[in-house]
Amino acid sequence: MTGTKMSKREKDKVVRDAAKAGGLDDARIMALSDLRDAELIHAWRRSDTQLPGEALVRLAKTLAVSVPEIEIHDFRKSGYLPEVLVNFIALLGWNPGDGREKFTLDELCEAFSLERVGKTNARFDRDKLLAFNTAAVEAASPARLLAGLRDYLAANGPGPLTNLDDALLAKLLELCRGFRTFPDLERKCGAIFLPDEAVTYDPKAVKDWLLKGDGAGLHVLHDLQGLLAAVDDWSPARLDEVIRGYAERHQLGLNKVAQPLRVAVMGTAVSPQISETLALLGRTRTEARIARAHLIVARGG
Repeated sequence: MTGTKMSKREKDKVVRDAAKAGGLDDARIMALSDLRDAELIHAWRRSDTQLPGEALVRLAKTLAVSVPEIEIHDFRKSGYLPEVLVNFIALLGWNPGDGREKFTLDELCEAFSLERVGKTNARFDRDKLLAFNTAAVEAASPARLLAGLRDYLAANGPGPLTNLDDALLAKLLELCRGFRTFPDLERKCGAIFLPDEAVTYDPKAVKDWLLKGDGAGLHVLHDLQGLLAAVDDWSPARLDEVIRGYAERHQLGLNKVAQPLRVAVMGTAVSPQISETLALLGRTRTEARIARAHLIVARGG
């Protein structure tokens, strides 16, 4: 959108700038990228030299940097549907002349002509691409979304959702309707399927929902521990009834009950509906995570 050329070197520039801002020297970059080429690292820090792709990904992940998508496979790994990308790219420098923007592949083949290709440089509008994908996800059939999710997981290697069966993935897709790209779903649900000890706690979420107001959220968790222990039917409907009932009796907004629970079991303030989240976790893991959250918060992290 800035009018500059899209290039793989953009990835290196973003990561290089982050490494510079973090004060990383050659030795530290070499260790984080798992490269043993000191000459290449030295040149990369000072010029537009490129690192091998996997080394750059490792370094970016450590620095918590979002690398811009440039190559086709980048968009696949970022969770865009391929038909959306085809539709979007077809409109870069070409238009059908009738105001249409959404096309199937067959419709594009029928409508396209070289005569309507413009001469000015195209602008790659990432916001528009994301809007296209959001609309396509909303309109897609469950089968198409499941296939797309499977492809996204395969492209990204092992993760918390990788080994789930189709029925469970389909349930997550339904619980997370309204997501934009598949990483949104992974961010929202991934922690459910991590080992309990692998769940990390977002300091801001802990502060806002557990510690704020003299530990109001921790008091809610303490009360809910007893209530949840007595639940006879560990189903989303019954759990929702217990959570809402507690909120009503104590004249609390639902978020002041659901969010402390969410932070305790997920580590963040993001998850599917809290009753569905607890149902997926199961009674034993829910109770274990609440107890662990109390312990970790008491120790100050």
